Amino acid sequence: MKYHVIKKPRKFMGEYIAVHGELPKRELPKRMRHMHKHSIYIRNDVCKNTKREERILLHEYREMRILESHPGLSYKKAHRRAGY
Repeated sequence: MKYHVIKKPRKFMGEYIAVHGELPKRELPKRMRHMHKHSIYIRNDVCKNTKREERILLHEYREMRILESHPGLSYKKAHRRAGY
């Protein structure tokens, strides 16, 4: 599955470094609930460090695949399984 990565400003992202569309909508702030299921928003200031950006995106990809392949698994469990 191909995911669309979208860089967003800190003002939009708030405390989040990255979020993806597989997150339960109720766990997202209202301003992010419209995001497409196969999208990842990442804070643009994080992208200044390429290695960090790669680690964060890898974590998000893993988390999304875990949630897709294990219906009913909680986000918190998928987050832990994805590691960092």
